[in-house]
Amino acid sequence: MSIIDCCCTIGDSNHAEPSADMLLAEMDNAEVDRAVISPPALCYAWENESGNDFIMQAAIRRPDRFIPTATVNPWRQDAWEIIKKYIDAGAKMLTFSPQVQGFNVSGDKLDGVLEKMLAEGFNMPVYVHTGHYSFSAPSQLALLAKRFGNLNFIMGHSGSTDYKSDTIPVCSVCENIYPESSFARPQSFVEKAEKFGFERALMGSGFPYNQLEFEFSEMKRLLPKEHQKAVLGGNLTRLMEQQQ
Repeated sequence: MSIIDCCCTIGDSNHAEPSADMLLAEMDNAEVDRAVISPPALCYAWENESGNDFIMQAAIRRPDRFIPTATVNPWRQDAWEIIKKYIDAGAKMLTFSPQVQGFNVSGDKLDGVLEKMLAEGFNMPVYVHTGHYSFSAPSQLALLAKRFGNLNFIMGHSGSTDYKSDTIPVCSVCENIYPESSFARPQSFVEKAEKFGFERALMGSGFPYNQLEFEFSEMKRLLPKEHQKAVLGGNLTRLMEQQQ
């Protein structure tokens, strides 16, 4: 069983977040095989290229351990060109933070990027941070997911904490939304997964804001044995295998 952390943030010397090597040490301690890596908030806001370059370089150095994401502020007129550059470079997932990038996820700000991605034959997962602000409610993500039924969306943090009660009803109306566990707390997440389906649940530690080893130890303790392979890596692997 390959164990994958779906939510990790790393930074370079200009950011407060820990380095790639620090994440690798935490992964080794927790016996995590691979991690999806994203840049700090500043790189979501406007340092898009430098953040994406840093993430790609880390993944190029350790392709066996890191799964790279790419982001762009969708207000940019060249948003698709930026995303396409990093898809071509090997990004495996798109990631957006509505509260940092200043857009309502239920609006049409992402439509141009997603339409062009589909038009060019790409079908990679789209991770959206949800949970704390009025622009990032799971119900808003559902409206986007309904418009783009051919794409799979990852509900970052499962709406925690402000919209955690939305997870189950949103999943009941959108089969292409996959809740991710960081900040949702393992016990609460497992209880919800029993209702929305373990085949859609994704494990994320939220490193470095959560302690990676503790999050995985708790999830392994609480998850029914028959669902551990799927939640701890199998579901995410399946999503990524669907892309071109």
